[in-house]
Amino acid sequence: HHLVMSDDAALDKLVIHGSPSGFAGNGEGRTDHEGKPIAPPTGYRHYLNVLHAQRPRGESFEENQTAFDAWASEVLRAYSHFQLLCALRKGPWGVEGLNQRIASTLRREKLLYGSDYTLEKGWYEGRPVLVTQNDYGLKLMNGDIGITLAVPDPRNPQQKLLRVAFPSSSAASDTDKPIRWVLPSRLHAVETVFAMTVHKSQGSEFLHTALLLPPTLNPILTRELVYTGITRAREWLTLVEAKRGVLNEAVVREVVRVSGVGS
Repeated sequence: HHLVMSDDAALDKLVIHGSPSGFAGNGEGRTDHEGKPIAPPTGYRHYLNVLHAQRPRGESFEENQTAFDAWASEVLRAYSHFQLLCALRKGPWGVEGLNQRIASTLRREKLLYGSDYTLEKGWYEGRPVLVTQNDYGLKLMNGDIGITLAVPDPRNPQQKLLRVAFPSSSAASDTDKPIRWVLPSRLHAVETVFAMTVHKSQGSEFLHTALLLPPTLNPILTRELVYTGITRAREWLTLVEAKRGVLNEAVVREVVRVSGVGS
């Protein structure tokens, strides 16, 4: 898809459902080169539905570790089905503004509950986080993505505690357990990742990637950046211009710069 999005509601529908019309599933029936069905494009509703629907019923985290690990693995896998990418860090069209906006939208849709199990400011169940510095003590690497989940408190199973679940497939991992559970208070170099910069996404792939271009040209908005964002999509790409013409301007400007023509 290629969209010009002056409509706030359409952007909200895209990040919730995976489609600006509010109806996911445009790709029903599509198959890969081996004839296997490809999941239709989704938005963030998908991983949050998995989080809520597949939560283990057991009241003891330790006694039901396998079930909680399997749940976390499914939530992480579902999260990898969609990622919003953007060029900028600051402003309403950058990571900071978009993360706040998307979290508010998901709360309004009753997909996130910000105050239920909050341990400290900024943490809530469903919060996806990106590790921004290697932490060899926790065996987490720059670029790892984890999801914040509420699990029973070992001291009082009726109460919930927040833990951040990371896949143990990290290069720094030496365990055969599928999930690494980390206390939020131990994570010092992480950021919310409903929106991720294209720069930070290098090396990652997502089933459906939405690449959001800001309404005005910026020095960082180059042909190479657009190409990198596009190639993060494994099966589905939605290219969103906040204002018509920004994509063409970015590509043409980069061609001129590289060829040495003009100033």
